[in-house]
Amino acid sequence: MRKNVVSAVVVLFAIAAFTAACNNINASSSTSTQKDSSITGGAALGQTIADETQYAKDTFATAEPSVDDETIEGFMVVADTSDNYQQLHTGLFSLHKSFQFTIDTMNRYYNEEKKLIILHENDEDQMYAGEPFPRRGYDPSISIEQMNFFEDREIVSPRKMGLVVGIFENKSEALKVVQRIQSTQPHAHVLPVKMFMGCMH
Repeated sequence: MRKNVVSAVVVLFAIAAFTAACNNINASSSTSTQKDSSITGGAALGQTIADETQYAKDTFATAEPSVDDETIEGFMVVADTSDNYQQLHTGLFSLHKSFQFTIDTMNRYYNEEKKLIILHENDEDQMYAGEPFPRRGYDPSISIEQMNFFEDREIVSPRKMGLVVGIFENKSEALKVVQRIQSTQPHAHVLPVKMFMGCMH
């Protein structure tokens, strides 16, 4: 009888030991699986970041040029400003006569009804014919311009016009013109401007 009890106890201890060993193996396997899962997740995240970075590079490389890519800066010489076209028109021809500046109207005229300087209605540019069109690019010629094309539109009245004596790439060139005409044009000054040179259609 005693031998049977001892044998039973031994068997029970053996079963208990075997169960504990199995539990440890399962726990170790679970921890290992979790670690592997964490590593896999990290690798996936790294790949996602790499993919997004490459996408951003590809998108930037193929992006269309912004408006700023087609905008140039310059320095406009403004001899005088007014909402009276006739006053500026007189000044235009006075400058032409005194300093031999070239006049370039760009086929525009002052429309009394609209109170604006516009392209002639028969201009080859059918989209802007009969509408205001700004002067663009570097050019030493003289003209009368709508100043809201070159100054803050929220502040400047569309009726404000300027007697322009050239637009220059360098400020030093513009200042030389101001010095040259200041004896007859005391309000002459240099205005920094930005001009869109892209297609306006």
